[in-house]
Amino acid sequence: MDSLTKTLGIESISRGQVSVLTEELNEQVEAFQQRKLEATYLVLWGDALYERIRDNRAVKNMAVLVVTGINTEGKRDILAVEPMYEESTATHTKLFENLKERGIKKVWLVISDAHKGLVKAARESFVGCSWQRCKVHFMRNILGCVSSRDKKYFAEKLKQIWLQPDYDSATKYADWLMNEYEGKYPQAIATLEEGLEDASRKLARPIEQLASAAEAVANGDLTVKINIKSADEVGVLGNSMNEMVQKIGFLV
Repeated sequence: MDSLTKTLGIESISRGQVSVLTEELNEQVEAFQQRKLEATYLVLWGDALYERIRDNRAVKNMAVLVVTGINTEGKRDILAVEPMYEESTATHTKLFENLKERGIKKVWLVISDAHKGLVKAARESFVGCSWQRCKVHFMRNILGCVSSRDKKYFAEKLKQIWLQPDYDSATKYADWLMNEYEGKYPQAIATLEEGLEDASRKLARPIEQLASAAEAVANGDLTVKINIKSADEVGVLGNSMNEMVQKIGFLV
């Protein structure tokens, strides 16, 4: 405890003061865990960290799932920070059901790594949502198959997939990359090929466009127009957003 307080700039602290601070922190944590959430989120990100956590009198390695959401106004917020003894369908489902109890009714897109339990829980808890593989985790998986000497070089090549102006261009570049380096990095290319569709920005780009437009409208910009050509529920949401902006313009 002494070393912890010193890192915080506190020279000394009594056991009584520690108890008071702990009680206050517990109240804040409980309020955070129970606060009401909005009904609709355009995007939920789920990312697990592994930390050493004191559980009763023992220190254990535990997964801590951090869930971040973007609401219909384009605002990002941390919705949950939940320790887990293990990552499984059951533990992830319990977390997502808790988010629903706190008010969430609709989620358009969930982004996470490819953990099967998390993906299954998201699809079952938020029926109708789409799932996308997190490109950061995906790149780590791919680069884990590349020698340390070549990691930086190949990472720059790999990033270009997600920097292409549209989905078709990204697909063409990825095809070239796989053909060019299949012989040199066979395992990395096999990982890329297996997960590319799940990690594409085919759906994330329209979602990002919707979030940006919602934020602009919230700031008073009524010149925003969303151009999403798909006929799925994201396209319907884009058309509804355009109609809403037009009606607001008539009123003001």
